[in-house]
Amino acid sequence: MNSTFYKNIAHFSQKLCHRHFLSQKHIKHYSTIFAQASSPGKAGVSVIRISGPETKNVIQKMIRSLKNEQCTNSIAPRTALLKKLVNPSKKNDVLDIALVIWFPAPRSYTGEDILELHLHGSNIVVKNTLEALQEIKGCRLAEPGEFSKRAFYNSKMDLTEIEGLADLINAETEAQRIQALSQAQGKLRILYEGWRSDIISAMANVETVLEFSEEESIDSGLFDQAQDTIKKTFFDISKHLSDKNKGEIVRNGLKIALIGPPNVGKSSIINHFAKRSVAIVSPIAGTTRDIIEISTNIGGYQVVISDTAGICHSSNEIEKQGIELAIERAKDAQIKFIVLDTCSIINSEFRTNYFKEFRIILNNISKTNSNQLLDENTYFIINKSDLTKAHEKTVDLLIDLLCSELCVQKSQLKNKIWTISCKTGKGWDTMLSNLNLIITKMLQTSAQEPVFLTRERHRQNLVNAAMYLKRFLESVVESAEELRFAANSIGKITGGNRHLYT
Repeated sequence: MNSTFYKNIAHFSQKLCHRHFLSQKHIKHYSTIFAQASSPGKAGVSVIRISGPETKNVIQKMIRSLKNEQCTNSIAPRTALLKKLVNPSKKNDVLDIALVIWFPAPRSYTGEDILELHLHGSNIVVKNTLEALQEIKGCRLAEPGEFSKRAFYNSKMDLTEIEGLADLINAETEAQRIQALSQAQGKLRILYEGWRSDIISAMANVETVLEFSEEESIDSGLFDQAQDTIKKTFFDISKHLSDKNKGEIVRNGLKIALIGPPNVGKSSIINHFAKRSVAIVSPIAGTTRDIIEISTNIGGYQVVISDTAGICHSSNEIEKQGIELAIERAKDAQIKFIVLDTCSIINSEFRTNYFKEFRIILNNISKTNSNQLLDENTYFIINKSDLTKAHEKTVDLLIDLLCSELCVQKSQLKNKIWTISCKTGKGWDTMLSNLNLIITKMLQTSAQEPVFLTRERHRQNLVNAAMYLKRFLESVVESAEELRFAANSIGKITGGNRHLYT
């Protein structure tokens, strides 16, 4: 093996290492930022966070011991200390007695020097402290999200972890908390960076073979090794994408649409879910014309329920628009509740006329590609059961009607029809229990399952990455550049390319 070959290999390796160095270097910020980290308003404690190169200067100018002794430009790190807080621009007037915590770089949230001031939560104390910080040279009020931005650029967090942190702050249900915490702890980052690392490794093998193909010492198996790696990565990404949007549904809330004829009690049902009056209930048909939406917690999952306009043939232009909105909302929902009432089902005229029209509507909103108009997540609620004692007869009539008019098999309707009375509450607990089981079955994950996608930008970039990997596998030699595109697409999710654009 000649010396030229060694030089070429060394140069090629140096290029790859240089790329890695660029992706790992820290970004220096020359301004020091501060902001209230706790919620605004009166509280027992308010927290102000300071980050940047002037943080030590803030300690020297604003922090005093309880005996009024000036502190040096640093104090014991990661220790809560009770100190006097003074205003250096006003003859060191005491602002507050506060807990002070010092996090020297790089072991801090942002990777910079950080000081936290835990003040008494008075509005005037917070206001005066922020004004005093503003007077110190090199300090300025932080822009929204700027602390996390610095943490990102200093490689303390990637984009998925920052998004997970934001989701954790906004979490309202147990499922949202668990998912957000998993993402904030870096589980998505580990998964995506693992794929990206495998792609870059395969790319290095392919580029080595292409660049030094004339050298006899190059292992011809490198191509096969790269191809096997990409096949596995492509399979893993494709499987990850076929998650039925579980992560996004948990994060944004599972959508349920209440649809059906006018005056069957849809508004009463949404009021029952909300446990308060959110929709007008009236014996006059067509009262609801716009979408009424509530958010509730069912079984630890956020559920967004929409009451919609009654679907019927109407010449009223406003009512028509309401019906169009109802159909669109039903198309967008993960679960559809078709609400009927006992009186309508028993009425032969309703059974004859309405379901012919309703069949066309169901055809528009059905997500199935077959002739079956009811998908697996469409259910029926028979309301106003208090108006008749013949509950079983009502259910049997509805089953016969669905089988004849909507091409439905009886087996498909098992556990899909619930009889309730919003007036008496009868049947409500049974329906809620069944709904809880349905939602849990749709969204629950096991310990063995990977983390799920939580945002559309993740999905789109992974779709692009899978497309590039597929192109590479179709023509390994001619499409080697596709691996670089795939790695960049995944890098856009985590921010792995961030330093190449700064």
